[in-house]
Amino acid sequence: MDLLGDCAVASVTARMDRLERELRWWQLVGVATLAILGWGLVIGATREQVADEIRVKRLLIVDDSGRSRAVLGTEGNAPALRLYDARGTNRAEILLRADGVPFVALRDDEAKTTAQLDVGPDLRGGFQGGFLLLGSRRGIGVPRHELVAGFSDHGQPYIRFLDKESKVIWKAP
Repeated sequence: MDLLGDCAVASVTARMDRLERELRWWQLVGVATLAILGWGLVIGATREQVADEIRVKRLLIVDDSGRSRAVLGTEGNAPALRLYDARGTNRAEILLRADGVPFVALRDDEAKTTAQLDVGPDLRGGFQGGFLLLGSRRGIGVPRHELVAGFSDHGQPYIRFLDKESKVIWKAP
């Protein structure tokens, strides 16, 4: 492989390692949030009469200033957990789409998606397996560069770099 190709692969590998660490951190935040929420519900329920279940359509968690920090609810029939920073910016979400496909998105401080994990088909590559999409969203319908990695229908790993027109500019294999 030529020097430029080796540098590109090393750069992509380093970036993917960093983004995978960030994704694990956000997953930990989500699990911790759910654990704290569950603990709070158990403690609250044991102080008085214990209910068999709590039924709500939407649970809103606020900080000491009254700002929304987490929302657990449904949109249509699809469950979703959204986490917000101190400014109220949606920074992370875990949800099931209406078709039942799990989805995780991590966003920057301007609420632009910088990483997402889908378990459903990668329509860019025509594969049915799950995929990881890394990029910086500039708004719905606005072009961006993307890195898509996943597994083909036969379990073969793949990686694709897409230009602003979603055309493949580099791929392996």
